[in-house]
Amino acid sequence: MKHRSSVTVAQSFGQGEVLDKPKVSVCIPTYNYARFLPQAIDSVLNQSFTDFELIIIDDCSVDDTKELVARYAAEDKRIIFEVNPVNVGMVQNWNRCLRKARGEYIKYLFGDDLFCSKDALMQMVDVLDADHSISLVASARNVIDPGSEILKVLSHFKDKEVIDGAEVTKACIYSQQNLVGEPSAVMFRKKHAGRCFDTRYKQLVDLEMWFHLLEQGNFAYINEPLSSFRVHPDQRSNVNARILAHIDDTIYLMSDYVCNPEKKNIDIGKFEGHYMMYDYRYQIWKEYKKGRIARGAAVQKMSVNYSLPAFYALYPFYKLYKPCRKLKRYLSRPELDKPVRSFGAERLARLSRMERWHFWFAGRQALVRRLLNRHMEGKDRLILDIGCGTGLMLEILEGMGMGRVVGMDVRPEGLRRTRQALPGSWLVQGEATRLPLADNAFDAVLMLDVMEHVDDRLLLSEVRRLLRPGGVALITAPAMPWMWSRRDEAAGHLRRYTRRGLVDAVENASLHVQEIGYYQFFLFPLVVAARLLDRSGVVRHDIEERPPAFMNAVFSRINSLEARWGDFIPWPWGSSLLAVCRKGDE
Repeated sequence: MKHRSSVTVAQSFGQGEVLDKPKVSVCIPTYNYARFLPQAIDSVLNQSFTDFELIIIDDCSVDDTKELVARYAAEDKRIIFEVNPVNVGMVQNWNRCLRKARGEYIKYLFGDDLFCSKDALMQMVDVLDADHSISLVASARNVIDPGSEILKVLSHFKDKEVIDGAEVTKACIYSQQNLVGEPSAVMFRKKHAGRCFDTRYKQLVDLEMWFHLLEQGNFAYINEPLSSFRVHPDQRSNVNARILAHIDDTIYLMSDYVCNPEKKNIDIGKFEGHYMMYDYRYQIWKEYKKGRIARGAAVQKMSVNYSLPAFYALYPFYKLYKPCRKLKRYLSRPELDKPVRSFGAERLARLSRMERWHFWFAGRQALVRRLLNRHMEGKDRLILDIGCGTGLMLEILEGMGMGRVVGMDVRPEGLRRTRQALPGSWLVQGEATRLPLADNAFDAVLMLDVMEHVDDRLLLSEVRRLLRPGGVALITAPAMPWMWSRRDEAAGHLRRYTRRGLVDAVENASLHVQEIGYYQFFLFPLVVAARLLDRSGVVRHDIEERPPAFMNAVFSRINSLEARWGDFIPWPWGSSLLAVCRKGDE
């Protein structure tokens, strides 16, 4: 069955038709892999997702590659086959594929690898379609031998999470490993890779490209093997290892990222930076001691910005620190358990059920109603709900007769649910920090627990752009940074706010705070106790998410009363902040 990603409502409003281009460009750069190519090509052609082109570029192979691929191309028009006039080398051949590609997404598959899942393309496309902040998605992969027998499964991440790109880069640098995977294990957006692979690199060329992509967005991981990476004596990585290509590549990577003052978002600290530069020189020294590199060449490489006396003087300290560092790496993975947000329909369905009965949502909905009634005049209004999820707030606002409500969310799963529940609703799929909507279009914008998930400066700038002069923005966000716990991480929060911090964020966007206060004043002691217990691992999350019916009814009543009394009493604390701000008359 042909699978295409959902067309956004922005497109359905007439902003443009879908062009006759494939969604995905599958790229197979190859050289002398005729014995493996049938498996690779068949694994592409058998995908459940069919909106792709298959680009195969042969770098002047001397085996039967040309005849073999020509037969496939004659039978399937999606196959584009070219042979380079001269041998250009591995990296240049990768770049030729990339330049030839017409698809929105790029999926490499090397001639000696294969897809081990028929849904490999579909799963990765769904991830990129669902969240435009993701610049790179990778999966677990099988390691196979020349006979396609599975040797092991490689996976460096546990859950289906979206992780900040800079954190993944720092983790790769700190661990001195390619935690992301080989090109056959990833998919990325072509628009982020316009500069192509850096031809200075030979062995770490893929890792450097991943760093470049992760500077532009977040990283998503699918903890299921979708491809198989073949190990055999003739693979290019083995050839590069024999010529010690990784040595020069390492110094390039250090210069481009670790020691580059412009890369402030991946700062690993001066001590770690010095350690890694020393370790690089130590690896050269080891290769010299093994007789794999001449003494003159070793001294030349080790002496760049570093004196040999300093190397020998620091050697004892390096040997003492290295085992301690290895132990630290074993005990704690650096920053990889801090998701930007989780993704998937399961959590969305759970939140959809909770919104309709849980005490926390009941209180928040009561507050939103009261604040909108107090700060918005008239009924013929156009309102935008950013992060509308499954559309409950749209239903509530339309029931209040506030005007016409537009729902926006990044995930197509939630929009599909909303479309089913509210067939006549206006829905837009888009990223909160880059909204596909016109300037000065809305009388009110709702951001209910959205700011903590994204770059709040970009979000508030977009909100100001969308609001008409005098328009109102309503914000809810988690309060008290000292309450940070694993529940924040599981929810994909980037931050909790102080009252002053929220005011500053709003005012820096040239919006004017009209009202600000706390929510969950009465239940605050219970929330604090739950968070403290959560840090120790004692509390169970399902108790808070699914409280007994009697307890939920009591807490819902308490929160509703708090919302009503909040018209007269400025609550001094709470687990959440609410703010109403206004765009000035211009």
